[in-house]
Amino acid sequence: MESSSSCWNTFFKECFPRGKKQIMNKKRKTQGTGEEQENPEKRLICRSTATTTTTSIAELPPEVIYEILTRISVAPLLSHCRLVCKEWERLTYDSEFKLIHSQRTPTISGYLIQISNPREEHFNFVSLVNQSPALPSPTLDFLPGHVEILSSSSPHGLLSCISYSKQAGTSYYICKPSTGEYRKIPSPKTNQYRTLKTAINVKKSSSPMHYNIIRFSTSPGYLVYHCEIFDSESWEWIMLDNIIVGSDDDQFKPSSFLGSATDPGLLIHGAIHSLSYDGHITALDTNIYGGSWRTISQPNEKLEDAGGWGVEKKLVECEGEVGLLYLELFEKWLELWVLQDYSSTDETKWCKTYRVDLGLTNLGLLGSGKILLDLYTKHIILMKTENDIIWYDCKTGTKTVALQLQPGFSVLQVHQICSDLLDCFL
Repeated sequence: MESSSSCWNTFFKECFPRGKKQIMNKKRKTQGTGEEQENPEKRLICRSTATTTTTSIAELPPEVIYEILTRISVAPLLSHCRLVCKEWERLTYDSEFKLIHSQRTPTISGYLIQISNPREEHFNFVSLVNQSPALPSPTLDFLPGHVEILSSSSPHGLLSCISYSKQAGTSYYICKPSTGEYRKIPSPKTNQYRTLKTAINVKKSSSPMHYNIIRFSTSPGYLVYHCEIFDSESWEWIMLDNIIVGSDDDQFKPSSFLGSATDPGLLIHGAIHSLSYDGHITALDTNIYGGSWRTISQPNEKLEDAGGWGVEKKLVECEGEVGLLYLELFEKWLELWVLQDYSSTDETKWCKTYRVDLGLTNLGLLGSGKILLDLYTKHIILMKTENDIIWYDCKTGTKTVALQLQPGFSVLQVHQICSDLLDCFL
């Protein structure tokens, strides 16, 4: 395990490169004159020696590091601290840590869930954290027309949305619900085609924010697929080369791309992933010029379930990696599998993280429609039962009701939001 001093040095290097350099220069100057000018606050985090000209970060007890990290704003926590070392990365995914962090910082953490019946539809916000009354629940009421969410960037609190109105027709927006900021963006060049998947990739979170919106669509017949990328700096959509899927194409078949349109693309390792009906995972890496496609097979142990009607599958992110949830509807068991060595070009390797027997729990009737909504943490799953949306803890076997569903309502979309309350100047 990496030492705390190594983590802190990396953190200062990544987040405060100029500040650390100034501290080091000041220290060298002090040592040259023989004067001691270091104040008590700096001695808490910096330790110097009389024989060297370097500054190292002092060893801090794990409980002190924990206290500090739970008070860091959510944006630098997820964009910087998570990259410092494996120890800190694992900590930011821990359910107890997320709970304490949300209570100590002005952070909105939860899900926007779109539910509907034949007469109406609306969004509800659910959170496992007892939000402070001073924190507003995110809403999309500030957007004009009838709104649907296309995708979200949870660590930055951004949503890409499409709005329908009789006066303006179809409009596309990027917004931050926690602050009410929104901005209309140009319509895609292939707006007439059906949207399959969409994802937001934030390139730079500081002002002005730089982001991409990746849209995957198909023309009638599902034989030609289009990928467009909206760039916030150039303020235009860029078309990648079309993918023409033919019957002789072994790698890309229509069934490899078809999946639930209500499930947005999953952005992991810079690539947008989607789960097809035949059980394959399709990934598009837009960081490579022209885009790079790959297909990922599901776990070998689960191949016989690929077309089974009794098994529900959900593509999820598990601590920064690609994960698959399997729910056996008749025998009532649940499994989580995580993809190993993502960048490896060798055989695909999956690891079964756990298996839970739901038949021994008080989960109740599972009901109809999709049941697996999302993986909140490694062991906590957002699920839909017959009458409720619940948080299910796979470690303890306990459930917490997040939202009671009125008779006749079904779940359309689920989008995670983890956001601060700071303007991002879209």
